[in-house]
Amino acid sequence: MSSRRCRNYTADMASEIQCQSSGAISVLAFSWSLQHGTVPSSMKSAYVTPILKKADLDSSDAKSYRPISNLSVLLKSLERLVSQQLVAYLRENDLLPDRQSAYGAHHSTETAVVRVLSDILLALDSTLQF
Repeated sequence: MSSRRCRNYTADMASEIQCQSSGAISVLAFSWSLQHGTVPSSMKSAYVTPILKKADLDSSDAKSYRPISNLSVLLKSLERLVSQQLVAYLRENDLLPDRQSAYGAHHSTETAVVRVLSDILLALDSTLQF
């Protein structure tokens, strides 16, 4: 019974060490990538899947498909890290325009369209007043 418990404990420990090691390797890879301003070629691979654009298109025609690229989890994580750091830097240094819709929490193309429509209506109102 005790040897069984020991084997389970050892397997759990090995799994934990492997998890911590892969996390440490990820941190090292991210740090190296940010310091050198480049992404290791091993992280640049993607699985590309062709998806039919519309169901009524000719499936034998290559132009009927659009490529969907599935990037590695590490690359997506690095991309998110860089994006967060860049946006934080831009905000801290007041480099984002007030009406910047991208990269902002609770902002989307809808909020951009609403702002443009509002500006147009305000301009029309101001020209129609005598």
